[in-house]
Amino acid sequence: MATKQALCVGGTSGIGRALAIKFASQKFNVSIMGRSEEAGKEIIEEMKKLNPEGKFEMIKVDASLMKDIEKVCEEYKQNHDRLDYCVLSQGIASMNGRTETKEGIDVKLALHYYGRVMFVRQLQDLLRLTSKNSDVRVLTVLSAGVHSPYTKLDDLDLKHNFTLKNAADAAGFYNDLAMDQLSKEEGNQNIAFIHQAPGFIATQWGREMPAVVRWTTRFFQNFARSPEQCADNIYKGLSSESTRKGFHLLDEHGEPAKVTKSHSDSIRETVWKHTVELLNKALGK
Repeated sequence: MATKQALCVGGTSGIGRALAIKFASQKFNVSIMGRSEEAGKEIIEEMKKLNPEGKFEMIKVDASLMKDIEKVCEEYKQNHDRLDYCVLSQGIASMNGRTETKEGIDVKLALHYYGRVMFVRQLQDLLRLTSKNSDVRVLTVLSAGVHSPYTKLDDLDLKHNFTLKNAADAAGFYNDLAMDQLSKEEGNQNIAFIHQAPGFIATQWGREMPAVVRWTTRFFQNFARSPEQCADNIYKGLSSESTRKGFHLLDEHGEPAKVTKSHSDSIRETVWKHTVELLNKALGK
C-alpha cells in the first residue's frame, strides 16, 4: 500500500503542529504549511524521530493571501501524486477591528474561512484523484457546533457590519456551509468534509492580543487540554469509519455536532456564490 500523505496548513504551531506530529506517528508522510520556516524545521526533526522512514517538508505560505495560496497549491500538485488528509487550522487571535489584506479581505475571515476554501478548491483535483483508491478527509478546525449563524446576506464579507462577534460567527457558520457545499460538488462523493471544534486548548492563542488579555488567557489555559490531547481527539473523529465520506460536524471529543437553525440550502447556495465571486476577484479573474 502507498504511504498516505497529510497536509497541515497552520502546522507550525498549536493544534496544527500537534496534528502534524500525530500524523507522523501514524506513519504518514507530512507536509506542513505556515509562516515560520524555523518552527517548521524543528517540527520536521521531531517527526523524523517518530518515523525515520517518512518524508516531511515545510512550505512557507501567507495563508491570508489568496494569490499566495494559489501559487503554493500549484507547486504542491506538481510535487505530489496524492493527498489523503488535508487539515486547515490556520488562524489569528486579535481584538483589532476590520483589517484588510492587500486583496481587500478582512484578515480574520481570510485566514478562518476564505483561505481555507481556497486551499480545498486549488487542491481538489489531487484530492479527487486520491479518493479513487484511498479514504480522503478534509478537515477545517474552528468552531463547529459552537458559533451562532451570521445571516446578513447584504454584507457577507462584513464590510459594514464588522464586530469581533460577527467575524467569529460568520467564519464558523461559513465553514459549516462550505463543507456541506463541497460534499455535494460533483466528483467529491468519496471525500469527507469535516468541520470540528477543538475545545479549550493550551496553545499560543492570543499572542497578538494586548498583554492583559494574554495573561488572562494563559492563566485559564492552565486548566485546558494540551494540543497533543486535542490532536488525539481530532484524529479519532477524522479517521473514524463514520466520517469516511460526506459532510460532518464534530465537537471537541470527535462526536457529532449540530448545524445551526439557519443552515439551509438557500443560505448555503448564497454564501457559496459570494465566496466563489470573492475568491475570483482576489485572483483577478
